[in-house]
Amino acid sequence: ALMVDFASLLDDCHWASTHFSAGDVLIFTALTCHMGLDNESDEVRLSLDCRASPRSLPVSHRSLEPNWARDTWEEIYAHPSWAVPGEVGRR
Repeated sequence: ALMVDFASLLDDCHWASTHFSAGDVLIFTALTCHMGLDNESDEVRLSLDCRASPRSLPVSHRSLEPNWARDTWEEIYAHPSWAVPGEVGRR
């Protein structure tokens, strides 16, 4: 498995950024190293990961898990901002 030291990437790489407005779209290949900054507004920021592959290729089970199986759905929904009364992760 490829392990990346993200802390060193933040220190050692030049990151490019720009201002985005509602409705803007950014598209890049799977080979693009990328990250998002913290959302410091009260607005929702939506991020989608859309992939396409030939029907003849198998689907990786990791691609169906959050963050490529680094987290579980229970961990994702346990976050206080996702808590819904009576649901998993209520705090």
